[in-house]
Amino acid sequence: MDASLAFAAELEQRDTVLANRIGLLVDLGRRVDEIRAQAERLGRFLERLPRDRQQVETTLADAERELEAARTAHNQARRALERARSEDAAATARRREAHAATDVRTTEERRGRLIARREELEQATAAADTEARSLDARGRELAAELEAAPR
Repeated sequence: MDASLAFAAELEQRDTVLANRIGLLVDLGRRVDEIRAQAERLGRFLERLPRDRQQVETTLADAERELEAARTAHNQARRALERARSEDAAATARRREAHAATDVRTTEERRGRLIARREELEQATAAADTEARSLDARGRELAAELEAAPR
């Protein structure tokens, strides 16, 4: 009976060792899946980044041209207001000047939003670089743990 008990104890010990190894491998697998998911998100961001940057730069260049045109139109409207002689001409010139001033403000706000978006992309790029380095380090750590895991 002692041999049977010893064998049962040995089987239980082996079962515990195997359960621990399986638990370790499950944990490593979960951590690998997390890294893979983060890497996929990062990859999608980096794939979109050149297109997003180009879109912002193109739209910003358009906004710069529109702003220059709006400022020119506003200056012309102010000069027309200064030259207006009659009440009707002055009223019309005031409306045109107010409309031109609104166009300048609206275009400046749009330009400001685009500049902010460009800065957001720059910050996101820096964060993505940091995240990529972190993922690389975590991947190396996991590879080392997997290599060191008991077989």
